[in-house]
Amino acid sequence: MTLTSFRAVVNGGRVDLSWQLPTSGAEGSFVVERSRDAREWAQIGFQTPFPDQRYFGHTDAKPLPGQSYYRIRHIQADGLSTLSHPVAVTVDDQLPGLTILTNPSSGDRLTLLPQQLPGADYQLATLTGQHLPCQTSETPDGQMTLLPQHRLPPGVYLLTATTGTVRLTRRVLVQ
Repeated sequence: MTLTSFRAVVNGGRVDLSWQLPTSGAEGSFVVERSRDAREWAQIGFQTPFPDQRYFGHTDAKPLPGQSYYRIRHIQADGLSTLSHPVAVTVDDQLPGLTILTNPSSGDRLTLLPQQLPGADYQLATLTGQHLPCQTSETPDGQMTLLPQHRLPPGVYLLTATTGTVRLTRRVLVQ
């Protein structure tokens, strides 16, 4: 099956991929692959289309720094596969960034992916400015987990990361 479009767009600290088919009714599945050099590829996503689906998307929440490539492998029901053309993106890992991986949140924890924010102080607040105490821990892969002292009720909150002269604020939705 031929794709009518395939795009990869850097969006903050992630890469958003989208692709489109000329008609609906694709059989089989789609594998999202990524490469640093356009020679060796690794699977980072998988989708099985719905019967009438023509538009697809995938977000790479942990893209490679610098230039990398993405492609789509369509595996047909009979096992044969076809490849899309590769698309290149450049992720500037030198710029500070803050991605909230659990947004919307259930209110009991927030998982963050900070970029270039060494030793940052994280502050969660209501929209009226009331600071909410949280316990912070870092995972081996660089993600941060914030555990509010009390479960957050549904609403919108502000999360601010501060380090040196850099201050980044993101909205958090709790459902």
